[in-house]
Amino acid sequence: MIRLTRKVFFDLAIWMIAFGMSIGLIFPIFSILLGIPTHYVLTPLFFFACVIAGIIVGAVNISLARTVVGTRLRLLSDRMQLVATNLREMVRGDDFAKYTP
Repeated sequence: MIRLTRKVFFDLAIWMIAFGMSIGLIFPIFSILLGIPTHYVLTPLFFFACVIAGIIVGAVNISLARTVVGTRLRLLSDRMQLVATNLREMVRGDDFAKYTP
């Protein structure tokens, strides 16, 4: 996957919104294939509504990813910082019994 920026969630946001927009542009064609009359589907308002719906789905998906994955990444980072702190204290001190199980 191509990295667009240095921030993972920002890249994810760009890709999700772009994917939502592309689905919004393709959806009217599938609507015609499903039998919806073209005079309903081939209008600027319908295309606009489909693209906006795709953008909204992308934005909701971003917020879900930030909530689910971001929370776990913060927890992992906190625990890793605790381990790093304990290792630094162990290297500085001479009481290794405190850090063994």
